[in-house]
Amino acid sequence: MKKALVFLLVLLTVLPCAIACKTGGDSENTKGTGDNTTDGSQAASTPAGTEDPFDDKVPEDLRFDGRTFTMTGPIPSGYVVFYQEEDSDDPVDSAIYKRNMILEDRFGIKIVGIELGQTDSHADAFSSYVSSGDDIIDVMGIGFYQSGLAMIINDYVLPWNDVKYINVDRDWWNKSATETLSILGNYYYLTGDINVGALRCTMPIFFNKTEAEEYKDVVGDLYQTVRDGKWTYELFLNYIKAYSHDNGDDVQDENDYYGLVQNGYTLMSHLYYADVVTAVVNDNGAELMLTDDKIVGIVDRARELLNNKYYSYVRDGDQEISDIFFSDRALFMNTDLSSAGKWRDKNTDFGILPLPKYDEAQENYTTYTDQWGLMLALPCTAQEPDRTGAVLEAMAALSKKLVTPAYYDVMLLGKLKRDDESEEMLDILYKNVVYDPGTIYAGDLNLLPMNACVRRDASLTTWYAQMSEALLNNITILYDHVRQSKG
Repeated sequence: MKKALVFLLVLLTVLPCAIACKTGGDSENTKGTGDNTTDGSQAASTPAGTEDPFDDKVPEDLRFDGRTFTMTGPIPSGYVVFYQEEDSDDPVDSAIYKRNMILEDRFGIKIVGIELGQTDSHADAFSSYVSSGDDIIDVMGIGFYQSGLAMIINDYVLPWNDVKYINVDRDWWNKSATETLSILGNYYYLTGDINVGALRCTMPIFFNKTEAEEYKDVVGDLYQTVRDGKWTYELFLNYIKAYSHDNGDDVQDENDYYGLVQNGYTLMSHLYYADVVTAVVNDNGAELMLTDDKIVGIVDRARELLNNKYYSYVRDGDQEISDIFFSDRALFMNTDLSSAGKWRDKNTDFGILPLPKYDEAQENYTTYTDQWGLMLALPCTAQEPDRTGAVLEAMAALSKKLVTPAYYDVMLLGKLKRDDESEEMLDILYKNVVYDPGTIYAGDLNLLPMNACVRRDASLTTWYAQMSEALLNNITILYDHVRQSKG
């Protein structure tokens, strides 16, 4: 166990860039949630007595003299959620392109996107970047499961708190993520409308309408069940079991009928439906929640379902599972919303549901977003963080105005929806997204209990005995580092 712990900690230890990482010559420094002033030009164009909901409060006369604004994303081409080189027939890509053109004209900048490392190697890639003497990166898109921890404890990213113009209280930022992931009041990662990837990587349940109609006496009206607050995991399990059956050849394979076909990359749907987190970080330190009876039961119940080859068919990626689903041999499918973009030509009707609740007493339906949803981080080498703040705040506001509607209304509801209820279900789905410090600050995919327990078919209690020390150490190292450097 000690060898495993040392190995995990070594992976996270990259030479810090404390000397190279300095912020540039911004003459003013205001709190990120403070008063952002404007010259009034935006207000002047708004009818008297009303306020423009997209007014970003960044001065309209702010200019940056033709400078380049560089945004990064992981390999391959993760930056495309922020930057498009040219206009496109795709409505979302076109909205991103047009948004950036507006910002380039407004601020006198040139926005570009580049790759920086894999989701598991942002820290290594950034270390090499620093060693090269470069300081061109203004903001980074981080794959947070694997790199969220390393980027902070190596001082590669700075808190957003004191960056001028960033106001996390505005509704184009995800305030829940900011609050949940803050460490002693310092928030290092931002997400919201600025990042369409987070919308694409959110997890629903898809259901096959043909099969649901065939089994209507069993499943009833699924949409109404959601509305009534009765769409629970127990009911979900019952429907899966009632539907699953052999095709008659007595061979258990992909040609049978499955209550659930499951993307192996989205297993954590079977945890975060219950509105839980696996760790908390507060003023007193870090604490794991994995011995909680509720979480133990959640993980073990999911493990039993997903390792039962009669009820569920689990494969990494969505190709095999969607083939079964659209051959009318599955009732439910769990994969992220981005997959739906590949299904426009499918003849089989499907519907979208939120993840089920833990029980009827749970107030809200909850879900999560995969690390490819990315989080925005401020690099320690940023020479003009206030310029970054101005551009990002304006970009976030304009994203809410242009990009989110393009994704939501044009793509999901215009091209992909198969019924009028989809919009209602998507509203429910996006309303409560869980951001778990125990996942985002784990630092290693092996420290994500749902994935490990399902793939190894091991109980949470067994996994906890083997891996909890490493997980707690990683999060405690993070807490202690922030306390010492920022406390």
